[in-house]
Amino acid sequence: MSFWVKSLLLGFVFLVAACSAPGHKAVTLPDDIAKTTEGFVSALQRGDTASARKFVASASQEKFDLDFASDDVDSIRPSKQLKPLNIRRVPAAFSNPFENEVTVLYAAENKGEWTVFEVELYWLDEEKVEIDDWRFETKQEMPVILSQQTMVFNFMRYGMLAIAAIGAFFLLILIWFIRRKPNVVAPEITADERASAFTTRDVDTE
Repeated sequence: MSFWVKSLLLGFVFLVAACSAPGHKAVTLPDDIAKTTEGFVSALQRGDTASARKFVASASQEKFDLDFASDDVDSIRPSKQLKPLNIRRVPAAFSNPFENEVTVLYAAENKGEWTVFEVELYWLDEEKVEIDDWRFETKQEMPVILSQQTMVFNFMRYGMLAIAAIGAFFLLILIWFIRRKPNVVAPEITADERASAFTTRDVDTE
């Protein structure tokens, strides 16, 4: 039984380690969306507004010129640590089935303060993916969507730990019961050794 106890404890340690992993990991973006958003963000990080402007829809280019004027670009240049942490799609039921609306959240945390860069994309099926709008902020609290993800992650982490602890407790009780009461679980099979009485009758002597 010691093998099972050791295996149980080892599995519990691995579970604790897995549940302690950081909750905010970069998401994998679809190739067409990644090509646009990564190109846009990386160009701004380099200060190359001309390249970044190529990813912006024509209807939003005037706003882009105002937001990313050449003399202000250094003050609003996105952090090099930004990474995509969330992607949200507008459900087809709330829009034209041929329209696509997606928001990608780029964010980075430094000493409790967050740099947030939301990029909104819009395109029609079979057309080029373009950036329609954006929002850039520094020294912010954790974005609400990430706070919600953290709450779900913590609930799952502590819930899994609680389930593992309860399972370990009952398994240890079962092991203890089997070791103390083996005959209850697997009773020993022995031949019936009780004496039997046999009587015979001799017909010829009657």
